[in-house]
Amino acid sequence: MGNAKKRLLVDLSKLQGAYCGLWEVARRFGQALSENIDYDRWELTFLVPGKHPFADSRVRYLRLRWWHRFLAYWQHRYDVLHGLAQNTPYLRRKLSHRKYVITLHDLNFLYEKEGSSRKRYLRKYQRGLSGVDYLVFISHFVEGDTMAHLKLHGAKHAVVYNGVAQRPAAETSQVAAALEQRLRAKPFLFFISTFTRKKNIHLLVDMMKHLPDLTLVVAGRVVHHDYYREVRRAIEVAGLSDRIALVGTVSDAEKYWLYDHCKAFVFPSQAEGFGIPPIEAMQAGKPVFAARSTSIPEVCGSMAFYWETLEGEPMAAVVRQGLDARQAPQNNADLLRAHADKYSWKRCAQEYIKIYEELTGECNATRR
Repeated sequence: MGNAKKRLLVDLSKLQGAYCGLWEVARRFGQALSENIDYDRWELTFLVPGKHPFADSRVRYLRLRWWHRFLAYWQHRYDVLHGLAQNTPYLRRKLSHRKYVITLHDLNFLYEKEGSSRKRYLRKYQRGLSGVDYLVFISHFVEGDTMAHLKLHGAKHAVVYNGVAQRPAAETSQVAAALEQRLRAKPFLFFISTFTRKKNIHLLVDMMKHLPDLTLVVAGRVVHHDYYREVRRAIEVAGLSDRIALVGTVSDAEKYWLYDHCKAFVFPSQAEGFGIPPIEAMQAGKPVFAARSTSIPEVCGSMAFYWETLEGEPMAAVVRQGLDARQAPQNNADLLRAHADKYSWKRCAQEYIKIYEELTGECNATRR
């Protein structure tokens, strides 16, 4: 290949699913990679849906087509193929002299499935690792899960943490102003993520029964509509409709307003490969209450308050005690922001670039 540019294709097809965790990762990683890669050495291409958030003229954009799933000839021009989402259906392994990188975000099915269903998922994920040259985990927790349940077949591997986006200037939107009017009587707790069963949002309803002086705002795109209806019904039955607001999808400006104005952030999820929202809350200098589960203790470290028992009354007790412990480091805004600063998309992109460079060095050696 000599001094010719190396050709890199990054599969960002998860941009099709707006306002979910992988959508956020895809847009932030794509932006950081385009800002930090050396264009004198690399030709960068993103595989993207027709509508995407990028406008960098130095990047090539390959529009996702249905036939990309079934044909492989279009991939032969690239030196490195990177699937940013596990089990991507669009990239084929073991093309001649091509290197394949995959990012593994979680094995949440291990905590959600049982019996034959769990075994079926394990087989699917094992097939997804076939032919992979470099496997990247987003936390040591995910690395441990993978090493315990799947075979890597000689693939190199590393842990590269996700980043947290730099906060824009504060902005009060109409929705935020309406929430401020609705909640002004009491301080509020905040939760944001996709509205799915594994996020344990119903536990927050039980918790709020024991926190009469606080309100709760729950934001995020509804994915499991049946679960959403269950939670809504539980709120009504508990008589908490005036203290729990389900606001659905919010804009970035609205999200940051909610972080900035909440009393604390609450996160009872028990299925996280990384967990960006708690770090975003710390970035705003707000205390975090979370389940001591999966990757959260690794990512949040000693800077979060943890629930050891996921039941309403004990959870409420931890929140009360945590908020009253004003001298605790978990309530120190400067320490929380310093912890959040450890996770940057720039650093994440730079670590991936090192992996691409390592693999293309191997590719050159193979060709010689």
